[in-house]
Amino acid sequence: MKRGINSGMILFISVALLLFSGCGAFGGRGRNPEDTVAINTNFHVGTEGVFVRFVDEALPPVMYDRLGANRDEFVIQVELWNKGAYDTDVGLYLGGFDQNIIHLPTESAEDIHLMGRSLANSEGDKKDIQFPDVNGAYDGSVTIPQGSDSYRANMQATVCYEYSTEASPIVCLTPDPYKITSSQSCVPGTITGGNLGGQGAPVAVSSIIAQVIPGQVVFKILVSNANKGRVYAREEAQRGGKCPYDLTYLDMNYVDYEVTMQGRTVTSSIIPGSTEVIPNCQPARLRLANNQGTIFCRFPVDAVQKSTYETPIQIKLHYGYMDSINRVVEIKSIK
Repeated sequence: MKRGINSGMILFISVALLLFSGCGAFGGRGRNPEDTVAINTNFHVGTEGVFVRFVDEALPPVMYDRLGANRDEFVIQVELWNKGAYDTDVGLYLGGFDQNIIHLPTESAEDIHLMGRSLANSEGDKKDIQFPDVNGAYDGSVTIPQGSDSYRANMQATVCYEYSTEASPIVCLTPDPYKITSSQSCVPGTITGGNLGGQGAPVAVSSIIAQVIPGQVVFKILVSNANKGRVYAREEAQRGGKCPYDLTYLDMNYVDYEVTMQGRTVTSSIIPGSTEVIPNCQPARLRLANNQGTIFCRFPVDAVQKSTYETPIQIKLHYGYMDSINRVVEIKSIK
């Protein structure tokens, strides 16, 4: 007669199964679902750059004048957060108020460097900047003119910074589009991938159209300002540049670019290049109109390869970006 499995054997099997099922959670890198998410995260998505906001607790909508008795009565904190995928230096500026009434500086004296999102920093750098600077000449005191019961200010915080956008979609090419057969590996001219909904930056490569003709491919690259800020020439983004107070119409909406395919790179320039030599791109320097612009590029197709094949086209955009927020504050006089 066969004997049944005793309780000791059942306990042994249960422990073994528990240990085996736990190996994925404790014994192997990348098996934990959280590890998989961290490894596979693509940070070149979205349409945000440097996010700016007033810290609510430091700037209530109504404040009170202490008739100059309190020398530190007006303090502003501004939070900066690099939500995009690129590292940048940021200039931070205050405006919208009379410095004779609210004794605050109009520019942060700090060197502000914010790292973008990456595998090592999945959220991007955050930093709080306080006005007044304790080492500055402005003490944050408030002096409401005599005879006035209150002063209403539309406080504005503005950021200026240089940023970049990168997109790397895949294009299908063929040396001769008229010799396509059903055995071709892809359809010439199609564009796939590249996160064309946004590349982790406020200026985006929003669409690409490719047309393959014998010996070359023509790209129509649509660029757009996908966020609420304003684009300006990147040479004015560095500290000491024109942003935000000295920008003029002649500085606005310029985007520099680099387009690379199969080791050949075309860069934007102020001096137009020849349209007869390929590769080439036009216009020589992109300028957005109504927040959009188009780059046309021509590249040769390698005639050595006889069949269709896929290859990446790499697009880099460089520009200055300016964004502002506003908060209305009323300061009431205590008499």
